[in-house]
Amino acid sequence: MKEYVLSVAGIVLLCATLGILLPSGKMGKAINGFLKVACLSVLVAPFARLEFGEGTEWLGDDILTDASYVAACEQFAEDAVEEEVVALINGEYSLAVTALADCEEDSPFSVKSIQISVPDLGIFEDGQHIDIVNEMTRLIEERYLCEVTVYGVGEKNSNR
Repeated sequence: MKEYVLSVAGIVLLCATLGILLPSGKMGKAINGFLKVACLSVLVAPFARLEFGEGTEWLGDDILTDASYVAACEQFAEDAVEEEVVALINGEYSLAVTALADCEEDSPFSVKSIQISVPDLGIFEDGQHIDIVNEMTRLIEERYLCEVTVYGVGEKNSNR
């Protein structure tokens, strides 16, 4: 951009200086017309380069990501997923659970895995709690397309 501004300023000053020094007769008008075309060509040159595909390269340094910002965004995405999972299970099964989500560090922060801890399944008939855990796992897997692990009463979550 700096080069462009300097070239425009230079051609305008050159044209103005030559316009003052040249005679005002027929030859002066022809040279003055030529100088106007030169000014116009300098002004339009960047657009012509874009039209022909030249000069569109990124000449700056590589764009660096801010690691702390990406980590904060990832944590924000994980917290949002955890809140959604807790609300979904609480609304669907009336169970108080805690969730731990692990997201990728990519731009959509896709969910890698979810761990759900169910401290109390309540009072169910024999075997019914297994059905509820399987149904809960299937529901969350279908919604987030990731690996889901459900920990029940007495089981330890190794990542906590």
